[in-house]
Amino acid sequence: MLLSLPLELLVWVCHHIDEESLLALRYVSRKLYPIATERLFSLISSEQPGPLYRAVRDKRLDIARIFLTKYSADINAEYAGCTPILLAVEARNLEAVKFLLNEEDIDVNYQDHSGHSPLHCAILNSSLAIFERLISFESTNVNLPNWMGIPPITTSLLHNQSYMLQALLQHPQIEINALDRLDQSPVMWAVERENYGALHILGKDTRADFNCRDLSGDTPLLRAVKKHTEPSAIKLVDCLLCCNNIDINSKDKHLRTTFWYAVDSCSESLVRLLLDREGLEINEVDANGWTPLAVAATRGNLLILNLLLEQRNILVNAVSPGAVSPLLAACSENDTTIVERLVEQKGIAINEIGESPYSPTRLL
Repeated sequence: MLLSLPLELLVWVCHHIDEESLLALRYVSRKLYPIATERLFSLISSEQPGPLYRAVRDKRLDIARIFLTKYSADINAEYAGCTPILLAVEARNLEAVKFLLNEEDIDVNYQDHSGHSPLHCAILNSSLAIFERLISFESTNVNLPNWMGIPPITTSLLHNQSYMLQALLQHPQIEINALDRLDQSPVMWAVERENYGALHILGKDTRADFNCRDLSGDTPLLRAVKKHTEPSAIKLVDCLLCCNNIDINSKDKHLRTTFWYAVDSCSESLVRLLLDREGLEINEVDANGWTPLAVAATRGNLLILNLLLEQRNILVNAVSPGAVSPLLAACSENDTTIVERLVEQKGIAINEIGESPYSPTRLL
């Protein structure tokens, strides 16, 4: 019966009923929708979604256009931490996104309560078409971090969006080594999450810093061996060693190298992998005076010990004042097999004392 009324009477009805009735009336028919929706524009409170927001939510771009052109609606009006552009992205509504981006005052970098911008949301929702539209939009900040300090490039990596990662790397304004609040770069996150695809993509880009450090002072290579076990550590190290300008001898705050940790973990495969690389320093001393050989002497792994002793530049004695003698270290463990193997080495100092008041012969 209501729908049979003349248009003028319908308009009068919409202007003389309360907001709750208006909301219900919008869905009676397509004829009533624009009339009731326009009337809502003057009734909306700050605690409820605005008419433009509702029009975008309901996929009524014709109504949204009326609000913008006739009533100068605020295109960036927020409701529950969300603006129309964020709503359109979250709803995967490409047409609405295109429509809103054509408006002069659009804030394409508005962030919700989690600090997610429309670009973040497009990545999180795997909305490729919207993502491409956003990164091609001149005002989009492709480096804008969320509240955790995570930029879009890291978001794409964390959510395994390889194509989006590659697209962001091609953007002229991208900061490829952007750090989050934990001082973790995209490269560091790729190691953390064992994202080999991302490491392969980043490894091809000469701008990527593979010697960056986190808050603990670790490089990606150090983290690979310290935070991961076999076979993940081996695969990560192998992948990282193929990347540009990698420093194989980088040290952590304890002055320990990747090779030092490989020996300490008794990983024969990892030790072999590193020994095959040019430029590896095998006699580096940590902050406590321990070389990889001294560490190997205390681990009881004859295979790894032999691998080290086979190296032409291995130093079988304490490498510097205050350093631990490998033979003394083996004697302290009462491992006769390791001791005998070390004693066989040419130039071994069996009476070397170092920082200990005892010589190897007195410990046996």
